[in-house]
Amino acid sequence: SIVALFIIGAGVSMQFPLSTLRLIILSEGRPDLSQGMTSNGAGLAIALGPFVLAALADQIGISQAYLMVPVLVIIAMVIVRCVPTPEERV
Repeated sequence: SIVALFIIGAGVSMQFPLSTLRLIILSEGRPDLSQGMTSNGAGLAIALGPFVLAALADQIGISQAYLMVPVLVIIAMVIVRCVPTPEERV
């Protein structure tokens, strides 16, 4: 479990710098605005995520609700991959 915890920590630690870099590239010269919007979005996700998961678990069952988490992560990854950065548009 220590190895798994290390791997998860390494993945999460790369998430913030990579997303920040991508958002600054997509900000069209307004990095301050992009970082503010990112902070607000992250705060909302952290605050509302557990409540949404609990509401979903009440409707479809806890095991199926937790199985939706990887599906939602995959959907987010597809969305990030489909939104091109300016370097990819050229």
